[in-house]
Amino acid sequence: ANTTMTSNILDDNIAGFSIEAQEAHHTQDIDTTNLINGLPIYYLVGQGNITIDETTPAACIYAIRCSNLTISDQAISNNTFGIALIDCTNVKVQDVTAFDNEQSNLRIFECTEVTIDRGLFTNSYYGIDVEDSDQVHIRNVECSYNDAGIQMRYSNVTLNNSLIHHNTRYGGIRHYAWNSQNGIIQG
Repeated sequence: ANTTMTSNILDDNIAGFSIEAQEAHHTQDIDTTNLINGLPIYYLVGQGNITIDETTPAACIYAIRCSNLTISDQAISNNTFGIALIDCTNVKVQDVTAFDNEQSNLRIFECTEVTIDRGLFTNSYYGIDVEDSDQVHIRNVECSYNDAGIQMRYSNVTLNNSLIHHNTRYGGIRHYAWNSQNGIIQG
């Protein structure tokens, strides 16, 4: 499906915006004139050398086939996915607070070289969800009050110096060890 969305306003919804975060092969045309509670949707496809920081606050961020992307100083809530990275390379996510997103606060799917540093991911199904990804480094984060704090599937993830607490259904770390390689968890 190819969808074009421009100049729409989504206000006061439980989940402001959602596209299934594994559908990277679908090219959508969704620009920043689409607002959720006054903030723009960032839907980036095939872009490089992009920074989304405190000067560009976002309602949610989808990045598909992007490289050299930095996301920092964001507070993202009330979507299906707060931040979804799909088939991206060389991504930095730092100083981000993501909460009350239905499915995942941060979804990383089929990505390489992703660093998450200094973040709070709370009150979602997954705080951080990593699947089919390589060279993912998670450090100095707090994941709390999710069904699973961090879920790792088919991925190479290094996790250190993080606080993962009060996660319910699946606990702090849901790691599919039989199909993940080289996972390192340090205190």
